[in-house]
Amino acid sequence: MGPAPGGLIVRRAERSDYPTFVRLFPELQVDDPVPERVVWEVGLAPWTWIAEVAGGRPGGASALGYLYCQEYQDTGYVRHVVVDPQARRAGVGRALMRFVGDALREAGRRRWCLNVKPGNLAALGLYESLGLEVAYPAVVLRLPWAAMAALGAPSAADGLVVRLLTPERFALVEGGFALPRGQLEAAARQGRLLVEAISEPVDHQAPVGFASFDLSSPSFPRAFPFRLRDGRVLASLLQALKAHALPGFDHVQLVLELVNSDERAAVDRLMTAGATVRDEVLHLAGRP
Repeated sequence: MGPAPGGLIVRRAERSDYPTFVRLFPELQVDDPVPERVVWEVGLAPWTWIAEVAGGRPGGASALGYLYCQEYQDTGYVRHVVVDPQARRAGVGRALMRFVGDALREAGRRRWCLNVKPGNLAALGLYESLGLEVAYPAVVLRLPWAAMAALGAPSAADGLVVRLLTPERFALVEGGFALPRGQLEAAARQGRLLVEAISEPVDHQAPVGFASFDLSSPSFPRAFPFRLRDGRVLASLLQALKAHALPGFDHVQLVLELVNSDERAAVDRLMTAGATVRDEVLHLAGRP
């Protein structure tokens, strides 16, 4: 815990801050359902910081904003930065970012990153003033499973193998797709389905595709990261995800980071098949 500019206090969240989280979460302006209390307590609260006025109580109305940052071996991935509408333009977001940036540096993490909507010019200005720079765009697609038929059946003749990702290959996949070190271990602990695509022969081959599938929410199944280095594996990766979808999952949200031409081409293929754009974001990265 510590003081922040403007007389704010920035502290680690507690489980009892769930009402604050529920109150502020809609300010993200996304159509995701509010995560349930158990998700907050286990997966979010340990990595969340609360900005509040001095003397506030956990879970009380004195909280002016929160920041959720997943922490990996050498990277902090800022997922949410939320400020109460009545406290906008008062420096709350900047205070949260500066405080968490200091905490990441003290913990030895040399990099931080986040996603922001291109039209959010105020947030872009804030993040760029803190040294973050645009690395690449990303797009969030909503793909009905029924639309996958238009992609065509996966072909075994391409010499591509899709299989579950095992822990001994985590570092190879993270390096191959420039993912934060430790992200896949954290995803596995959260119960995510991790799938990779490889060219034959498979021994020691770098991946040509990868997906991390979050099955925790029947109303909001999501594949992130979803990365491609060979567009021919798109249908096979999706079939692998669909095979593990629970009853009632009629679609998946795909987050494609548009780093290379295969990922950009995949967006066109998916849109032609029946996917719709849910959101577009910019990925920013820098040193905290």
